[in-house]
Amino acid sequence: MSAVLGMLAVLLLGYVSDRLLVFADIRRELHEISEQLTRPAVLRKFSDVWSFDSFARNASDVYIVGLTKAGSLTEGPERLANLVRSGCRVRIAVMDLRVAELAQSTAASTTHTAERLVADFNVFMSTMRSVRGLLSARENQRLEIRAYRVIPTMAGMFVKRGSERSAIVYFYPYKTDPSDRPSIALEEGTGKEWLDFFFERADRLWRDVQPLNDPSR
Repeated sequence: MSAVLGMLAVLLLGYVSDRLLVFADIRRELHEISEQLTRPAVLRKFSDVWSFDSFARNASDVYIVGLTKAGSLTEGPERLANLVRSGCRVRIAVMDLRVAELAQSTAASTTHTAERLVADFNVFMSTMRSVRGLLSARENQRLEIRAYRVIPTMAGMFVKRGSERSAIVYFYPYKTDPSDRPSIALEEGTGKEWLDFFFERADRLWRDVQPLNDPSR
């Protein structure tokens, strides 16, 4: 029995180490291109406030990373439920702010207190449970939510409409005011090379967190 437990402990340690390495690799890669990200000729600086509804309209796939977009999703469950009902696949990965150390570390990079972040997280998850209550069993299969326990390097919203893609990408640390957030907006035709780059890393993050439990169930 002890040998089996030992093997499970080794496997778990290896999985956690691999997850942290993925985040570390992405952090290093983003640091290496940070100078390019500040060049207006390369990327269009995101300065407007984009609503969730307009950005996700007619999407076939929406992937939200980080808690930065949670505020857009907590104004009632209907808007997200309607998006899923339309046939869109929605994946959401957020920081698990029930972990005290993570909430405190995140608060240090924002203008919110740890208590406020935890309260926002609880409201967000309550809303996600309400969304699930509005959806059928089949529709619920198109909504996936994961909570991870490390601070990622980037957050954002990644959208696909058939073969077209667009994204808003935020970088940590960030402030609450949108004008203070280091961020960029990308659309097909204006930044394909960068869309490829960020979609690839967003996909890596999702593969990394997908095995984790869904806190909305």
